[in-house]
Amino acid sequence: DQKTQMFQDSFGDYETWKQLDHFRHNSDGLPPLIKRRIELLYRIVSREHVRAQPEIHSEITRAVEQMTSARATLNGTSCTDSELQRILDSATNPKQRKEAWLARVELSDFMVPSILRLAKLRNESAKTLNFTAFTELGQLAADNQCNLLKHTLKQLKQLTDESWSNHLTEQKERLGLERLSPWDLHFVDPSHGSLGS
Repeated sequence: DQKTQMFQDSFGDYETWKQLDHFRHNSDGLPPLIKRRIELLYRIVSREHVRAQPEIHSEITRAVEQMTSARATLNGTSCTDSELQRILDSATNPKQRKEAWLARVELSDFMVPSILRLAKLRNESAKTLNFTAFTELGQLAADNQCNLLKHTLKQLKQLTDESWSNHLTEQKERLGLERLSPWDLHFVDPSHGSLGS
């Protein structure tokens, strides 16, 4: 869209990136706050420089168009992802839920080549700026410290393991199943309200 393009034109310019890279390596006499701002701006400009590459920008546009236009076939009928989600949420018949889930998997498989191409292009571009991969660049631009993030996610898992286990037990009881399948996880029994209520 136009706003995204304007943002990338401003922050994705290679000459701007080179200037910021120069400032980073020659900032010894600057106050800590200014050095910090230069570093954060450098990270953002690096990310946008990668995103603004013509081939990458085209691949993103193509992927978005594919996502919005993709349709799955369910029992001979064309369905959107949101229509399949509604079936997963509300169909009391497990066979219908399974068919909707499998149709949704087809939609995901359809997107795989485009997503892999995009990941490859982003990683190659990030490496030209001396980052290991685009994911590292994304974390740095968001000012996330990878080790701290891993620690936080580990803590989050520990804090939610019991709730998740309880939810799975309730869902088994609700559906009268000994073992849940992927297509059973979204189901909400209308007579019981939403999950967790």
